[in-house]
Amino acid sequence: MTTQKKQGHHFVPNNSYLKNFADASGKVWVLDRAGKLYQTNPANIFKEGNFYTITLKNGGGSLVVEDTLANIEGVFATLYRDKIEKGLLLTPAERAQAAVFFAALYLRTKSHREGIQGMLGQLHDSMQRWKTMFENNPKAREFAAAVPRSSDSESIYMEDVKDALDNVGEFHTTTMMDSLPEVAQIIFEMKWCFMTAPSGFEFITSEDPFQILRPESIKKYGAKAIGSVPGLVYNDSEVTIPLSSTHAILAGWQLDDNFIIEAERALAEQINIRTLMRAQDVVAQNRSVLDKIIDNA
Repeated sequence: MTTQKKQGHHFVPNNSYLKNFADASGKVWVLDRAGKLYQTNPANIFKEGNFYTITLKNGGGSLVVEDTLANIEGVFATLYRDKIEKGLLLTPAERAQAAVFFAALYLRTKSHREGIQGMLGQLHDSMQRWKTMFENNPKAREFAAAVPRSSDSESIYMEDVKDALDNVGEFHTTTMMDSLPEVAQIIFEMKWCFMTAPSGFEFITSEDPFQILRPESIKKYGAKAIGSVPGLVYNDSEVTIPLSSTHAILAGWQLDDNFIIEAERALAEQINIRTLMRAQDVVAQNRSVLDKIIDNA
């Protein structure tokens, strides 16, 4: 019997993304969730063994998903180098390729997987409570039996939810690939603003670089209210993604048009603030940027 070698998969891409935040020596500075500040090669961070591997029945592993992600990353790396970094607008075909990369960046992260795990756990707990209630309440069983069921409705079974929860890694990986085209289409249809950092400014990134915010709803309902829950399809939704230490993208439904700008410092700072909002590990090209974050904490 052979043991499958554990492979390190980046849940934030390295060659096409994290390297864009490296200094001349090829290293980045990291401020981790424990408050430790250190410099390292970006290949060493934001990865986990067999993160995208789907285990086959014979005990082997399938790397099809990792290979697909690598292809998406390779295409975007070329787009960034040849067009975005040079301040050139993308063609519709290139825009579609970038949208796929952005969708993958959103769906592939460890934090996204943890969110799925949390939702599955809540669903399973709710189903368990309902099961207990019906087992202990004959009237509840009679009521449920009397409710008509649609012949074309799909049922969700507690066993399936439990299986997904027990194998949340593979569930995340397979659903990620199912969701990728739809999410990419939504991002493609948004208006995009590529921005260059002002002189002396540096964009930061994190383990969760794709951020969704609804500024208008937050002003109206509050940051933690149901009415301001983030989501791509809401009319006031905005997406921010730092693309490198010098470039970022702002996407949304209410932007005037697709354009390229040199960001004013206040706008660039807002991009970094949004990156920091849910970050646990922060990455920057220069230590001084992270020192300021520590000082302001």
